[in-house]
Formats: sequence, C-alpha cells, structure tokens
Amino acid sequence: MANMAQNEISSSGDNLLKSISTWPDDLIYEYMVKHRQPKFLYKYCSFTNPQHVEDIICNSKLWLSGVKKLNDPFEFNWTTTISSNPADRINKARQLAAQFPDAFGKIPEERNLKILEMALSSQLEESLKQMQSKSDLVNPGVACFTTNPFEILMWAHYANQFKGCVFQFEVIKDVQVFMQALPVRYSKIYPTVEFTNISDQKELNQAMLSKYIGWQYEAERRILRLYSGESELQFKPVALSGIYLGCNFESANLKVLDELLNKRKFLGWRTPEVINTKIDISAYEIKVV
Repeated sequence: MANMAQNEISSSGDNLLKSISTWPDDLIYEYMVKHRQPKFLYKYCSFTNPQHVEDIICNSKLWLSGVKKLNDPFEFNWTTTISSNPADRINKARQLAAQFPDAFGKIPEERNLKILEMALSSQLEESLKQMQSKSDLVNPGVACFTTNPFEILMWAHYANQFKGCVFQFEVIKDVQVFMQALPVRYSKIYPTVEFTNISDQKELNQAMLSKYIGWQYEAERRILRLYSGESELQFKPVALSGIYLGCNFESANLKVLDELLNKRKFLGWRTPEVINTKIDISAYEIKVV
C-alpha cells in the first residue's frame, strides 16, 4: 500500500496533494498512517551559511540543489534500455530535437528527416553514449530530508561536526510540499530506465530515488522537481516546528539564532521549539537535554 501511495503522488503530483490538503486533520493523519508517511521530516544544516539559515527560518524557503552540487558522484546514474518500437523511438527523437534544436536544423523538411534517421538507426543509442549527464535533460531540483534527527554520522557530515542544527518540519502543516518527499531506495546496482520514456516522471523517479546501499543509514526522503535545479521552493511557515541544536553548537551562533527567531516572531509566525542535545554518557547516542 505504501508503494501504491508513493506512485500516486509521483504520477498525479500536485493535484493529489492539493486534494489531501483540504481534508480534516484526522483524515490526513489516517492517510499518513495507512501509507507510512512520516509525521516529521528533518533537514541537517551546518549553520555556516547565514543566508541559508535565514531562508528556512524567516523566509520559509527550501533550496533545490542541482545534480552537480550533490556530494555523491554516483547520484542520478542509471542503466538504460531503448525501445525497439519505431513509434517510441520517433517520439524520443522528437523530444531530443526540441531540447537540442541546433543539432537538427531549422528547415522543417531537414529537421523531420534527421529525426527519422535518428529514430530508425543506431544514432539514438549513440546520442545516449555521448551525453555527459543524462539528468541534464530534465535539470532536476532536489531537496533532501531524513526521518532521523539523531543519526551520528549525519550530524558529523551535514551539521558541521555537531556545531550545526537539524530543522524539523511537520508534514501535516504543509501537505502540498512535504508529502512530495518520497523515500530513497538503496541498492548495489544502478536502476534501469527506459530511455524513450526519460521525460516520464515515474521512470525518472526510479533513477533519481536510488542510491548506493552504503547510504542506507540516512533514511533519506527527497522532493524532486523537474527543470528546477538551483531554485527555491516555498513552504508554509507553520510547518517549521522545531530546531535541534548540535551538542557543539557555538555560542556566537546562539545570538544569530535568537535574532532570526525574533524576526520570525515579528512576522507573526509560530516560534519553533528549540531543542538542545548532548552526548549520551554510556552509549554512542545523541540525547535531548
């Protein structure tokens, strides 16, 4: 049932989430439980970029990173199959012609001939091999979250060695944004994508929601927006419900945080709960103070 819900969200997108957002809270909670949707999503932050922190706390904006800015060079790699169906191949060649018009010529007759030649020969396969990055075709924007605010490795890697923070977002407060976050699948091998369907959201999700199995501890969920790399995504201010401070959070940054929270209060928005953390005295764990 969970997979069915994820496919529904990825295929019908904003329309489904817009509908869910109009339901009473008790029905939304029932849906979330039934389809294993998390109550909260968490985002680790280094707190080294003041504008990034202000954007989340005061401007209610998430940054959608481009593929080339992600920290894992294996991201968004996949193996491909190419349909042998002539209609599928012609359709894909037309898509490529629309995306790279200079390569196909401006004269309609010449353009159509090149499309047909590509579709019905090995040129379509060769064009795939020549592409530096298949994800360049759709320029996806990615916002990454986790369901675990206490993962030691993530505090070290993404929160500036415990000097940063973790933002907590309450999913039900902005269903249209945070229910877009789909779970990442972890594997030892690349996913396979049908190349002639590469502009199809469901096909792309198979590729863009896959990572190496060694990252499984991150329990990652992702918001994916096609053609939106290096852009912003607005969310409702009320969705930011908590901020976990690392056990090494620096006193100078406490002043910065207080100023941002005061600015947020001035704007009339709910102040998120500030939660201090510490190192456990008997186990390799992070505890709430």
